[in-house]
Amino acid sequence: PAAAEPPSQVQADLGLAVVGVGYEKPLGDHLAIMGEAQIFGTYFLPWFDLGNNVTGLGVEARGTWFRGGNHHGLYATGYLRYDEVNDDEDHGTFGFCGGLVAGWAFPATDRLDVRVGGGLQYMRYEGITTDIDTPFIELDLVVGYRL
Repeated sequence: PAAAEPPSQVQADLGLAVVGVGYEKPLGDHLAIMGEAQIFGTYFLPWFDLGNNVTGLGVEARGTWFRGGNHHGLYATGYLRYDEVNDDEDHGTFGFCGGLVAGWAFPATDRLDVRVGGGLQYMRYEGITTDIDTPFIELDLVVGYRL
């Protein structure tokens, strides 16, 4: 008999610059799409002389490929995030961030999945005190609850 399609998940995204909640829908054994709402913050940019701290709210769309048919093991994901942000000087703007991540997905319990990965993101925010137009590292930590 054929294996059942992996279940949908409610996910917590605990990345380097975001904390978000999303919903992921499998598209067969090896693919999934996810939509997410999040709080965004670039607290680390002043450390690297890339501009002021930037905070805001955003939405993200993510597509993920899994090597394993059960959505575990090696994974690769691409995403695009759109944010409304303010900097330390209270200047507001809209901007976006896109990235590519690879990592490992594994079951933590019967209902919880965990993904840990790393990659590269590109951030672009204009109209704030110091425009941000730079690549930066991406750390991925996603915890999913299987529905």
